[in-house]
Amino acid sequence: MSKNEQEFKQLTKQITNKYLQETIKSCYKCFDHTVNDECTKNCIDDYTIFSEGKNQLLEKLNYCLENQQNEKNQQKCYTTAQQDLTSLDNFVKKTQIQY
Repeated sequence: MSKNEQEFKQLTKQITNKYLQETIKSCYKCFDHTVNDECTKNCIDDYTIFSEGKNQLLEKLNYCLENQQNEKNQQKCYTTAQQDLTSLDNFVKKTQIQY
C-alpha cells in the first residue's frame, strides 16, 4: 500500500468516524420519539447524503487510479480524492440539520 493510499484511507476513516459520532450524538434524542417522526427522517437523510457522497468519491478515485499507470499521476488522484473528502466533510457540516 502506497503512502498516499494509507493517508487517504486514514483521512476517510477519521472523517467517517467523526461524522458518525456527531450524527449519533445529535440524533440520539430522535429515537426517544416515534420512529417515523421528522427528527428521525432528517437523521436518515443526513446519513444518506454523507454515505452516497463518500461512495461517489471512492468510485471517482478508483476510476482515476485505473486510468493512471505512473506513480506521479496516481499521486494526483489521491490529492484530488483528499480534497473531495474535505469538501464532503464541509458540505455535510453545512447541511446537517440541527435536531
